Amino acid sequence: PAWHSANDATALRANQQWWTSFDSPQLNQLIEQARSGSYDLASAMARVRQAQASAVIAGAPLLPELTGAFNANRQKLLRGKGYSQLDATSSNKAVDYFDARLSATYEIDFWGGKRAARDSAVEEVRASEFDQATVELTLLSGVATSYTQWLSLREQLRIAQLNLDNAQNVLKLVQTRHDAGSATALELAQQKSLVAAQQRQLPLAQQQA
Repeated sequence: PAWHSANDATALRANQQWWTSFDSPQLNQLIEQARSGSYDLASAMARVRQAQASAVIAGAPLLPELTGAFNANRQKLLRGKGYSQLDATSSNKAVDYFDARLSATYEIDFWGGKRAARDSAVEEVRASEFDQATVELTLLSGVATSYTQWLSLREQLRIAQLNLDNAQNVLKLVQTRHDAGSATALELAQQKSLVAAQQRQLPLAQQQA
């Protein structure tokens, strides 16, 4: 009863968890179950990640390409037999070699094709994000709608049971009056018809719920 709809459009856009405004723990639980268990939503989220990765790949040619390498090598000389060039002394038993290289290349995008491909991939990310939002909103609004319909049907079921109980109580009263001669057979038949009508409504409400 205390719930009300906010008229501030900015506040509505900022409230990403709109279902919490109903202050219903059971609805919150159903929403979380739907979000974690929906394969459609998981697929939409995967498409967003795929589009993001494609955008990164499409933007890579617009950046310089750096290549680096570092090499280290140690050569140890052994004492040879008959080969004077292999004879090692205490000062040249081991020789270390170090080598480092760094290069950068960049391809100029003369015709703008690479930039256009990057922009297209970025827009594809936005489109996939909107698709994900549509899937999520459709899913969660469906859960919320079904939940409120169930609440309404449960209330209708309660009212139908109350109406049947009241009609049966009135039938007992009319039956007593009829037995005492103060009520006509028509009044008794009308009340029995009303009870029968209420009895028909109860299983219908149960079936819908």
